[in-house]
Amino acid sequence: MSSNLTDEELAALMPSELCQYPTPIPTQIVSSDEFYPDPQNERQREVEARLLAMADDLGGKQGLDRRRFFQTAAGMAASFVAMNQVYGELFDVTPAEAATRRSAPTP
Repeated sequence: MSSNLTDEELAALMPSELCQYPTPIPTQIVSSDEFYPDPQNERQREVEARLLAMADDLGGKQGLDRRRFFQTAAGMAASFVAMNQVYGELFDVTPAEAATRRSAPTP
C-alpha cells in the first residue's frame, strides 16, 4: 500500500483501538495511513463529553460500567443522541432508547 506519510509520521500514529475512550462511534478522525488526521475539533470533543456523561449516568443506572454500556444497543443509541445534540437532528433516535437496557452481546 502506498502512503503519503513519512516513516516518522506513520510511527507517530495511534491505531483507533488505542483511543482513550473506545466509544461505539469515533469521536475524532483516525488515519488511514494515507494522511495525517486533523486533531479532534471542538464539536467532536463535545460529542465525546456528552457521550461519556451519558454512559456514566445511564450505564450506572443499568448496572453497567462504561465499557459494557457501550457494547449495548442503548450505548449505540446514546452515541446517536449525543451526535444529534451537537450536530442537529441527524438520526431518528430518542433519549429513551439510550436509557433502555437491552441485552449486551457476549464478548
